[in-house]
Amino acid sequence: MKKMTMLRSMAAVALFTVAGMNLSAQVTAEPSLTMMAPAGVNAEDTVTIGSVMPYRVSGDVQMHQLRAIGAVGYSDFTKTVSVGGTMRAASGASGSSPAAADSAISVIWNVLGTQTVGFTEVPTPVSGTYCAANTQTLNVVVVSRPTAAWNGAASATGCSVAGTTVTVPYTVTGTGQFSVTYRITYTSLSGATSNVVAVGTVLSNLVNFKTGTANLTFSYNVPAATYGKYDVYIENISDRIARKSFGNGYVAIPTTDFPVTATSFFSYPTPATQPINHIQNL
Repeated sequence: MKKMTMLRSMAAVALFTVAGMNLSAQVTAEPSLTMMAPAGVNAEDTVTIGSVMPYRVSGDVQMHQLRAIGAVGYSDFTKTVSVGGTMRAASGASGSSPAAADSAISVIWNVLGTQTVGFTEVPTPVSGTYCAANTQTLNVVVVSRPTAAWNGAASATGCSVAGTTVTVPYTVTGTGQFSVTYRITYTSLSGATSNVVAVGTVLSNLVNFKTGTANLTFSYNVPAATYGKYDVYIENISDRIARKSFGNGYVAIPTTDFPVTATSFFSYPTPATQPINHIQNL
């Protein structure tokens, strides 16, 4: 019985502790946003150029306690972004601006290189002056969009291709853990065209490739006795930072991030010389 009473007391203490934490939490904009690093830790964030990224800080717990006893109001927050970014409200809407009391913002990053985001809490005392808070600064490294490019001709083309595996080399450049979307179109000897590798086929098993440039290949098993033209198209390229910055629906820009034109290879049949026919005498 004594053990049960002790367990109930511990549970009650835990419940009141959690409730107290919830009551002291100040969220002035977008409560679903998460911090990029724990309070007091100047971590480094990496984003893809053109992305709109959210950032938030939590108010000092002592300011929450002072507000609870009526000594201060909600804090304001001074927000700064280096010249490589444009500050927006937490929603990220174009042309928007955060309010003074908002502890969350979004930033569209327009310039490559190391940029910064800064937050400073500004208390709003009922009377007297406030003590100036320190400024938290987060370094943000803005990197290029990932790219893909052809890297030479197919491993085989022409005769003796049917019934073999053909590889097509290409190069990806970015921050690793690439995902590449492609398709292969086949045109038969009769002129009929079909997709032998479906539109939107994704190669996402490239997680072992790290930041920088990687030389990769598409592979296709050409069926036996199948002749014609094969066109290989790259449809999309993303890396881990692009997917973090834009989501899994990241869309690469044709002519900028990957080649628009296909690279092609052919499967030729071996010609059968036809019988000799006697023609009209000269």
